[in-house]
Amino acid sequence: FFPGNVMVGKYGHTKSVIDFSSLTVIGDWRMDIVGAYIFMEVTDAYKKEQTEVLKNIIGEKFGNLVNQEIVDVYRMYYSLYFSFVKNSDKKLYDWCVDNLNYRVNI
Repeated sequence: FFPGNVMVGKYGHTKSVIDFSSLTVIGDWRMDIVGAYIFMEVTDAYKKEQTEVLKNIIGEKFGNLVNQEIVDVYRMYYSLYFSFVKNSDKKLYDWCVDNLNYRVNI
């Protein structure tokens, strides 16, 4: 147990216990595909309707890969993994913080 691995909600209740490293998901073939799907949101040219287009393309090739459960797992993974970029990539950092705040407040 390490206090830095405990996520606490706004009322002080434990929301989850985490312990991620870059090795957490190595070998999962879904990592790059789902990463491409969610990282569109960080680009300047992103438009919401593109998400559905890419979801359909991925669905034709891989089936129901971008279901909400898998997307949520990787969204949290990437948000934690890239949360150190505050000084080098503000847009990516803000995306990470938004994702982490959203999940903690559910």
